[in-house]
Amino acid sequence: MPSPASRPLRPQVDVWWTAPVAVPEDALLPVLDPLERARHAALPGVHRTGFLQARALLRCVAGRRLGVAPDAVALSARCPVCAGDHGPVAVTVAAGPPLHVSVTRTGPVLAVALTTAGPVGVDVVACADVAAAPLADVALGPRERARLDRLPADARAAALARAWARTEAVLKAHGTGLRVDPARVDVGRDPVRVPGARFPVRVRDLALGGGVAGAVAVTVPHPGATSAGPLRALPRRLRTVTVAVHDGSALLTGLTGR
Repeated sequence: MPSPASRPLRPQVDVWWTAPVAVPEDALLPVLDPLERARHAALPGVHRTGFLQARALLRCVAGRRLGVAPDAVALSARCPVCAGDHGPVAVTVAAGPPLHVSVTRTGPVLAVALTTAGPVGVDVVACADVAAAPLADVALGPRERARLDRLPADARAAALARAWARTEAVLKAHGTGLRVDPARVDVGRDPVRVPGARFPVRVRDLALGGGVAGAVAVTVPHPGATSAGPLRALPRRLRTVTVAVHDGSALLTGLTGR
């Protein structure tokens, strides 16, 4: 029987998040590589800060995990549709297990998810923004819509935001994004079954304060798991995914002293 120290650990996802911080662009730009700096310069003003701070935060947390400086982290991004450099970002690891990452920067906060367990996705949305958009008609399947309609009217905006954040996180972890019809993905249960996926996706809500809904999802590949199979077919250690949430603001402000 293996000792406790030698047993495989339960999968863990680390999530670092922060509201945009008051850090001069000149303090963060040197952390980015030339392609990232070019993309930053080409973005409209409203998106520039989010992109810059999200990439800097990603480089900080990945660098800490890999034991290298933020500007030494090798990042790549490739759109699966057009092969442009605006696709999901990936970390190149020279040795050791793959480091899976996901970034969200379109909501009220920035967030970076990082794990070695498997493909990961993170998403954060403002409840007010979701309530103002007609998402329920396109994002929810019949069972999800029925659950939403049974809620009191004053609870529906938060519930819809939670469902949308979970859906975005799951489809990021699946690797397709919204190329899969979100209405075909029931995120009201765990694990989530994604049409066409080999493995189920585990999803967890993130408690990030009032007015915000967040979620992180991770696919944990395993020979005993299938998208249609029961969760109990997994080894016990894989049935629970631990999520650790960290404050990322100090990492960004810390770059001003480099």
